[in-house]
Amino acid sequence: MFSKGDHKFLYSSLNSIGACVAVVERQTNHFNLISGNELFADLVGEEISRIVARELSSFLPRYVVKDLQAHLKACCEDQESQEYEQPIDLETGTTWWRFILSPIISNENTITRVMITAIDITEKVGLESSLQTAHERFEAIIESAYDGIVVINGDEDIEYMNESACDMFGFARDEIISKKLDLLIPKKYRSPHKAHVDAFKSSPIKSRQMHARASVVGLRKDGEEFPVEVTISKIAVGDGYEMTAVIRDISERSALMEELRKAAVEDALTKTYNRRHLDRILHRELARSQRFGHTFSVVLFDLDNFKQINDEYGHAIGDQVLISLVDAVNDQIREVDVFGRWGGDEFMLVLPETNLETATVWAERFWGLAVDEFFNLATTDMGYSFSGGITQYRAGDDTVEKILKRCDRAMYKAKENGRATFESE
Repeated sequence: MFSKGDHKFLYSSLNSIGACVAVVERQTNHFNLISGNELFADLVGEEISRIVARELSSFLPRYVVKDLQAHLKACCEDQESQEYEQPIDLETGTTWWRFILSPIISNENTITRVMITAIDITEKVGLESSLQTAHERFEAIIESAYDGIVVINGDEDIEYMNESACDMFGFARDEIISKKLDLLIPKKYRSPHKAHVDAFKSSPIKSRQMHARASVVGLRKDGEEFPVEVTISKIAVGDGYEMTAVIRDISERSALMEELRKAAVEDALTKTYNRRHLDRILHRELARSQRFGHTFSVVLFDLDNFKQINDEYGHAIGDQVLISLVDAVNDQIREVDVFGRWGGDEFMLVLPETNLETATVWAERFWGLAVDEFFNLATTDMGYSFSGGITQYRAGDDTVEKILKRCDRAMYKAKENGRATFESE
């Protein structure tokens, strides 16, 4: 019915349509308005009666006409509907419209007229713009994050990795996306890691710190393993869900913690155990012996005339002597034995589940063999020796101090007896 007729004939039909519509007709080089409803008049800002039969360019802005006429021409020539979006500046502000151009076929099967339907999509475009802005903001935050961020689906396929995560694991993004999460986990940790992830899938908890449940270790592309701290969260996506892992490389922190741990138990010079750790071992062995009826022995010894070594050859040589002594002792003890520096040039050896007789056998062997080896390591022509005291745990020993006093008395007895020997009590 729109293929023929003028404005008077078409107006009432068009005005009954609840959308902004108009009918235009093709001329040689332009399109004229045949009719339109009041909603179309509101769009162009003119009374409909004043723009009927006029060329579109006479009442529409040039930037609107340019795109509109191009699509109208294509609609007529291709005999296909056209659809596009266009912003239009009105007195109330900029609005966005979706134009749908539908060819009107005449009784002669020709197309000279086109129906224009315009739908106000300003709110939709605004929402899309807000979403796009939010997405860009979110992406910028994620990409600039110091921590690595990895998103996986329910099948544990990697769907997203930010730049920090790519750098952390050594993968380019295009070579890791859609791959299994196992690529980032050392083989020996994959089974327990999967158990934690599976438990998290069925848990009502939305986020969890993985490191609180298990040791977490990452695997770089080059095969290097490194400690990580991980927090995971999950969100519902359609009928499934996705999990997001925030990953922090704690290699430096772990190295620092290891240094602090060593500092708490290790002598800085000789790299053997320090007094604090030896004291802890003594209390542990005392408690074990009291509870289970075991025994243990303690050997306490120091270098004879060590001050003279420092004075004559300097502290650097003195330090080397101490280090050489530690190496010599470590070559003569069992894995269960605990050896360390008690202080200055005093050293202690704790022999778990060892009675005085067996400890004495060890001392005789060490004084007779290891001393020679120790001397050979020395860098001076001065002779070295050391004196020691040995004791064992006895029923009734209720403090470590009682055991240490016996060691002290035995050691000083060895010194009184000419040094370079040991005594037991």
